[in-house]
Amino acid sequence: MKARNTLNESMEMFGLFMETVNQKSPQMAQDITPFVDDYISGRAATNIHQFRPDNMNSIGLIPKDEPDVTEEQLDMQDIMEWTEADNPPFDLENL
Repeated sequence: MKARNTLNESMEMFGLFMETVNQKSPQMAQDITPFVDDYISGRAATNIHQFRPDNMNSIGLIPKDEPDVTEEQLDMQDIMEWTEADNPPFDLENL
């Protein structure tokens, strides 16, 4: 993200510069004003991704990652099978 204080300082410096040029050469100040304006506008231009992450949804929230329960479900399935077979893979009494 561009630092807004840097942009403000640039605008202030160009304003002072244009005042000085205008005092010394009003025609030159008039001639270069469009270039200064274009430069400042280009620096102030923003892109939505500077402020909004790519994973943000349409209402402005970052969705919470859903936990992957596959491993937990497989573990429970194994436990159920061992319980039904009355043959646990480990000795429950010595845990």
